[in-house]
Amino acid sequence: MTEKPDYAICHAYTTLKSQDDLKFFVQLSCELTGFNEVDLYGTGQVLTYYQIITDYLDKKDAKLATLFSGLSSTLFSSQNETYLHKLINGHGQPAKVAASLIKLWYLGQWYNPDNANDTMIPSSQSYISGLVWTAIHAHPQGAKQQGFGAWSFPPLSEDQGQA
Repeated sequence: MTEKPDYAICHAYTTLKSQDDLKFFVQLSCELTGFNEVDLYGTGQVLTYYQIITDYLDKKDAKLATLFSGLSSTLFSSQNETYLHKLINGHGQPAKVAASLIKLWYLGQWYNPDNANDTMIPSSQSYISGLVWTAIHAHPQGAKQQGFGAWSFPPLSEDQGQA
């Protein structure tokens, strides 16, 4: 059994190797999840997730910007959408890393791109902050309760849920 790093404490005090790398990570995450920067930073998980992917890539002697070199600096461009669609449907290392990042953001669980059975939950906050809850207009069971009497209100319709 391999020992997993402790990501329970956000890596807010970790010295970033590069502000540009972090910015690229956030841009890539926006493109992969469909959420904007404010939503991602609002989870409180950006630095933790950045550290997880950086640790993984350091072991591979790879860089995120190299893996996703076809990504344009223009957010939400149609070129990025086409590029990522082809990439995600591929079978190489970038496709595996992209799938793991999507799962990390939505489910709050890291799936090792090299071995899907090797998983890690970085912290209790990662589950609570999973984007899946926002996407389905729900709340994580056992956390972030809706409040007294919430059961008496009907679920949001699709157009009510849009911000």
